[in-house]
Formats: sequence, structure tokens, C-alpha cells
Amino acid sequence: MNNKQQVLSTDVLVIGGGIAGLAAAVTIKETDSNTDVLIVEKQTTGYSGKANRGGGVLQYFDFNRVDPMEFVGYHANAVGCFLGDQEQMLRYVKMNNQMIDKLIEWGVKVPFNEDGTLKIIPTGPMTGMIGVDLDITLQVRRTAEKKGVKIIDKVTVSDLLTNNNEIVGATGYSLLDGTFYVIKAKSVILATGSQNYRVINMWSNGRGDGIAAKPS
Repeated sequence: MNNKQQVLSTDVLVIGGGIAGLAAAVTIKETDSNTDVLIVEKQTTGYSGKANRGGGVLQYFDFNRVDPMEFVGYHANAVGCFLGDQEQMLRYVKMNNQMIDKLIEWGVKVPFNEDGTLKIIPTGPMTGMIGVDLDITLQVRRTAEKKGVKIIDKVTVSDLLTNNNEIVGATGYSLLDGTFYVIKAKSVILATGSQNYRVINMWSNGRGDGIAAKPS
């Protein structure tokens, strides 16, 4: 009760400053520059998430030889993700080349061959891999800031706030001085990643924050 308290308001609250949260924030600003967007990250946006800790790679689908529907079937049956969101997986595959173009536009260094084609490393019967610099999220943060995205680092979001079963914001606290935040938002995007901190050390930040979030 003795800690400082701060109330903030925004149009869109993005929880998580990894590649997903940054991409969402930049995309919103590109769609409507007047929309107020706030990223809240428990560590440091641009250095957080798994994109810059997982080897600096992008998944790639060559649509000249891969049909998106065939990959969804392969992913569900051969990889074993039958219970996953297959419609979302289909959308992800279809947007793959578009998102790589966007990352280049946002300042990410993507390798090309001398003939101008992307430098692809085959990784399976239907996929390839593109190696990128480990500062991928830092580059996108710079783009987000240029477009007016607001960022608060070192704040852990602890709960989601609801009104009539609609999420209307979140609460959190500063890791630096304990300041308690109440953030009101018209929309909330959970971009906190998966839970795999026990799998490998470089994924220790994937602690399942969003999965465990419970509206208050």
C-alpha cells in the first residue's frame, strides 16, 4: 500500500515487447497513426522475447513447392499439433512472405544470394530457414518508436481487468521501484509468448504469463 501508484490510459495495450508484440504495435500504427499504442514489457523491449535468443532464424515457406493447406495437414498429422488452431496456422503460412517483406521494411537485415533471391537453408520437406541478425527485435523497436508507439519496460503485468466480461485493461508493477500500474485500454493484445522456460536456458523468458493471466 505504500508503493507509488500510477493510472494510464491507451487505445491499445500490448502486453509483451518481443517480436509478436512489436509487430502488432507497428502494424496498428501503420493502419491508423492516430491510435494510441502502449507496449508493456517485463524486461526490455527490443532485447526480450525468443526471437533474439533462439538463434536468429525465420521460418520460410516456398509457395512454388508448398501449398499452405498441405503444410497445415503436415503440421497437424506429422508434427503432432492436431489440437492446435489450424485456421490460425493456415493464416500464418499464407502471410509468411508478406511478413518477411515487412521485417525488411522495418529495418531487419535479411540475407540474400548474389542473384537477389533469399538465402534459404532447407529444414524439412516443406520448410526452410532464413538466418537473421540477433538484433531483429531491437530493429523493430526502433521502427515502433519512430511511429509513435509508447513503451514501458521493467513492468510485469499481473492481472487483466474486465468489465461485463470484456477485457478493459491490466494491472502490473515495476520491477525497479514497485510502482503499481493500472492501465485502462480499449483493446488488449496478449503477446507474452509460450511457456517453455524449463526446456532450454535461452528460452527462460517464456514463462507463460499470458497463459496464466486471469481476469480480475
